[in-house]
Amino acid sequence: MRRELYIGRGLKTTGISGKISPVQTGCDCPNPIESYFGIFTSELKDREQGPGIMLELPVNKLFGTQRLDEYIPSKNSSVIEKLHKCGIDCLVKHPPLACALFEPESTIVAIIDGHHRIRNLGKMQTKPVKTPILVLTVEELSKVLTEANPHLVDRFAPNVLEGQIREDIISTLISFRNMPNGKQPEPIVGIGSMHDLKQRYSPAPITVL
Repeated sequence: MRRELYIGRGLKTTGISGKISPVQTGCDCPNPIESYFGIFTSELKDREQGPGIMLELPVNKLFGTQRLDEYIPSKNSSVIEKLHKCGIDCLVKHPPLACALFEPESTIVAIIDGHHRIRNLGKMQTKPVKTPILVLTVEELSKVLTEANPHLVDRFAPNVLEGQIREDIISTLISFRNMPNGKQPEPIVGIGSMHDLKQRYSPAPITVL
């Protein structure tokens, strides 16, 4: 599968604007998020030398990998309840999971787990335009998924995993093709490594647990 996602697809991408909301504290949801193939992003985040980096990314820089027909109303309701109860702190404690795909001149950050949480940020009273998120490389994601699912080692090989993520991004963009241009995701230009991502999008100290 070719690496570039945008040639000949007729999908325009523009940014969104808004104010960053103040951080709420006190998330006490005991187990608000189920595991993704046996891994909890909160546990990865809390490892002393764990994979990935915690970032605060604008929502319009995140590419979904879940089609519109894959959203679950009951899960949406549960997530909305948690976000209203704990605010953005729920996502700081239980962050969504993403994977960085590096292009020649830009980076695509794909949501791996946490679509419902990110999608419902706009329904919070404070409506943040940034979300805490744990971002892994393809190799890091492959390793943690394989460790948790050794019987799926072929499925989670780095090249297979990246190819699937890219296919899922394209099918998701097609699924959301009627979304207003201002809400379409866009790649991060001028970023070519995890170090670059960390330099630009490290979380403010107040949001670090």
